[in-house]
This record gives sequence, structure tokens and C-alpha cells, in this order.
Amino acid sequence: MESRLARQEVENIRFLGLASPLMAADSTPMTEVASGYGAAKAKLGSWPLVGGYFVVTLSAIAVLLAINIWLFQQRWRLTGRG
Repeated sequence: MESRLARQEVENIRFLGLASPLMAADSTPMTEVASGYGAAKAKLGSWPLVGGYFVVTLSAIAVLLAINIWLFQQRWRLTGRG
């Protein structure tokens, strides 16, 4: 019971790293790979975490771009050119 609860808490905490490209790369599911000693196990991943990374990153870029455009417009108005 306690072990299952601990695993669920760890999974919930993983989603705090949505803005981390390293966590997104580590959460990408991998397929089996044949190596010299046999087939390596497939790495389980989390597609929702990878998708969440892209959503958070693209949203942050859009907000920062909007702020940048607004600040440049304010600056151009002060110089009398806009």
C-alpha cells in the first residue's frame, strides 16, 4: 500500500518538470535495441510529459514574444517614430 502511494507521488512530482528539456528527453519512450549481448529492454516513457513540455515551452515563447513586441511599441512611441 505504502509503496504504491509513493510511486503515485513520484509520478505526480515528475510533472513539475514540464519546462525541463532534459526531463522531456528522458521521458521519451524508446523501442528495443539489438545489442551484442541480446535485445535491450524498451524504455518506458511518458508521452503526456513530453507533450506537456512542448505546450509549456510554446506558451512561454508566445507570452515572451508578446511582451517583447509590446515593449518595443512603447519605446517607439517615446521616440516619436511610432
